[in-house]
Amino acid sequence: MHLIMLAKAPILGFVKTRLAREIGDEAALELYRWMLQSLHQSLQESGYSYEIAYTPLEGFEAMREALGGESALSLQGEGDLGAKMEQALRDALSHHSKALLIGSDTPTLTPELFRRVDELLQNHEIVIGPAKDGGYYLIAFTQEGFMPELFHAMPWSTSLVLQETLQRARGKRVALLEEREDIDTLEALARAGF
Repeated sequence: MHLIMLAKAPILGFVKTRLAREIGDEAALELYRWMLQSLHQSLQESGYSYEIAYTPLEGFEAMREALGGESALSLQGEGDLGAKMEQALRDALSHHSKALLIGSDTPTLTPELFRRVDELLQNHEIVIGPAKDGGYYLIAFTQEGFMPELFHAMPWSTSLVLQETLQRARGKRVALLEEREDIDTLEALARAGF
């Protein structure tokens, strides 16, 4: 299985904009760097091949610095969030039998969780980790189960994402993980126990 994290480069005023309105740009940037580092460590410790697909192009040095030097960095594709997710998964599944995609705002993901997803993909085509805000923090596919249409014209950043994804995936063998918190607001940060 190949792991992919979509991330924004840690640049002041560019990341966690909703959270920055509550705690300030500097504090939001520091929190985001911590989340990136936590997730990077989990990716490394998992034993799976992985990459961190970042944006924007000029954020390469900021990513390298935040992650402590060399990492498996790649540039995100063009388009909206759905297009970027689809492209990252399509690329990974052209070389690997299974691929798992995460964002950079759920720092509680562990190597054990990634291994559990790998196991679930033995008998399922799709694995989804529901987020408490109605979206999802993780989505994984087998090559045979990949559904590009799950990323087209999706109401991103709304509470309808998971519901719409499950509706479109009817007929596929889908496994759901436990619900987790995406860290987008101070309230979500507190609910996640930080």
